[in-house]
Amino acid sequence: MSVIAWDGKTLAGDMQATEDSGLTVKTYPKVFRISAGNRSYICGVVGRIGAGRAKARWFVENSLDPLPGGSAAVIIIPANHSAPITIVSDSEYPDTLPRDQLFAIGSGAQVAMGAMWAGASAEKAVEAACELDDGCGKGCAVLTID
Repeated sequence: MSVIAWDGKTLAGDMQATEDSGLTVKTYPKVFRISAGNRSYICGVVGRIGAGRAKARWFVENSLDPLPGGSAAVIIIPANHSAPITIVSDSEYPDTLPRDQLFAIGSGAQVAMGAMWAGASAEKAVEAACELDDGCGKGCAVLTID
């Protein structure tokens, strides 16, 4: 239960970490930077945060190892402005999206997409989802590609 939103230049995510039991346990940023060699990325995780970070590392390092397990999806956006967005989930084949496409994932995705469609930034869209979806909350973390 989370929300991650992308508006073409900003990746934003809520910071509510929830146990499998549904108990909100802490505040944890779900958007982060990662690099491999001279390549850098911004990423956002829904689902199990540790599993999502492992999937991001697997992707950016072009690992030949099997895809790490754990229920999570990670959105990976290269700092290179022309490269597409990649989504790594539980499938062994990542999905891609054009960079200029509005995108949201998680339990608050519909609220976030509606807000962005109406002109809100990714940050404001996540804030709206935090207000209207009880699976999202604890504030908003934001990363921007310059």
